[in-house]
Amino acid sequence: MREGHPGKTNDKRKINKDAYPFKGEPNMAFNIIKNQLGKQLDPRIDSADLPDLLELDMATAQALNNHQNGLSPSLRSVADQPSDLPEYFQLFDLRKPADVYVQDKLEGLLKDIFEVRRKVEKTLSRNELIAYDKVLASHLTKEALLPRLREACENDRNHLQQLKQLSSMKREGQENE
Repeated sequence: MREGHPGKTNDKRKINKDAYPFKGEPNMAFNIIKNQLGKQLDPRIDSADLPDLLELDMATAQALNNHQNGLSPSLRSVADQPSDLPEYFQLFDLRKPADVYVQDKLEGLLKDIFEVRRKVEKTLSRNELIAYDKVLASHLTKEALLPRLREACENDRNHLQQLKQLSSMKREGQENE
C-alpha cells in the first residue's frame, strides 16, 4: 500500500479495520467502487461548452477520415444534384406562411375565373367579349373576391377537420382491436 493510504498502519501486517469493512488486503474492485460512490453515472455537459465539443468532434472525425466527412462517394454525389422538391407543397403545408397561403388561394381563384373566360371567348363576338370583360372587371374587385377567398379558405379548413376526424376514428378503431 502506498504511504498515506487510509488502510495503511505502521504495522505492515495490520490493516485499519475502519477503512475496510472486510478482512485482508483491499483489492482493486474495492478501490474502484470507493471512487465511484457519489458520482453521477452520466456526465453533465455545460451548454456553453457544447459548440467547442462539437467542433472538436468534427475535427476528430475529419482527421480520422482524411479530411472528409465520412460519407460514401454515392452519398456525396447526392448533394451535388439539384433538388426537385418545392419550397412548399400544394395542399395543407403547415410550413407555408399565411400570406403565401392566401396569395396562392387568390391566384387559384383568378386562374379559375380566367379559365372560364378562355372557354367563353371562343364562342363570343368582339362586342359581346367587350361587354363580358366589363362585367368581369366588376367581379374582380376586392369586395367581390374577398367572400370567395374566405369560402376557399373555409373549405380547406373543413377538409382538414374531416381528415382529422377520419384519422382519429381510424386510430381509435386500431386501439380497440
